[in-house]
Amino acid sequence: MGRLSAGVAVVAVVAAPGAYAADTPVTGGGVELLANVPKPAGLAHSTAYNSDLAFTGHYAIGGNYDGFVVYDIGDPAAPEVVAEVLCPGGQGDVSVNGDLLYLSVDYPRADEECGSPPVSPAEPGGFEGIRIFDVSDKASPQYLAAVRTDCGSHTHTLVPGADGQRDYVYVSSYSPSEKFPNCQPPHDRIAIIEVPHERRRRRRSSASPSSSPTEGWRTPRGVTTSPPTPSAGSPPPHASATGCCSTSPTPCGRW
Repeated sequence: MGRLSAGVAVVAVVAAPGAYAADTPVTGGGVELLANVPKPAGLAHSTAYNSDLAFTGHYAIGGNYDGFVVYDIGDPAAPEVVAEVLCPGGQGDVSVNGDLLYLSVDYPRADEECGSPPVSPAEPGGFEGIRIFDVSDKASPQYLAAVRTDCGSHTHTLVPGADGQRDYVYVSSYSPSEKFPNCQPPHDRIAIIEVPHERRRRRRSSASPSSSPTEGWRTPRGVTTSPPTPSAGSPPPHASATGCCSTSPTPCGRW
């Protein structure tokens, strides 16, 4: 995802843009800047990039390469920092459903703990993947568990279970190398993590579907599908993929 070095900005849609001083951000298209919240000091150094935002109720949760921040945006003109969680791991994409928050870790750490130091991707005991937090108390998030995934988690997509009793987290990652024991090529798959709500500490990686252009194709009932064929003069498709940047799952009915 894009790297954002500023804090959280809150905007509102208005009938027309107003007049601005020379040093004020200029907006247009019916968007007006209401407030700006600089990054907290613990997440403000040069490599602590902001990543994604997640929303729940009147809270916005800002992901960061070194953790996340919980903002109360109930009053859009006066947002407040409710909690700051320092938990380095790179990328820091966030998603939230109910009381559970998921945080991507894409740079290897010595172990699953938030305070663990960085290690080389060549270290077989390094941790990358998803960290899970309980955010039922927005002012005091609690670290619950972690799930290792091959090549870590560059981004992830959260899909609430149809029964309301579990979450599924689709993990995307990339950049395999023969030098990395936990990220071997070809890395042509995503990981799907199942998180039962009633047993939050008993999470598991439930599947690793292939994302290769030519592997894992199936033929649903009544539908004929085949790998894409290059047009004349085009290079052949890649035999394998090196990973995924992001995914967009969608519910499907019966074929």
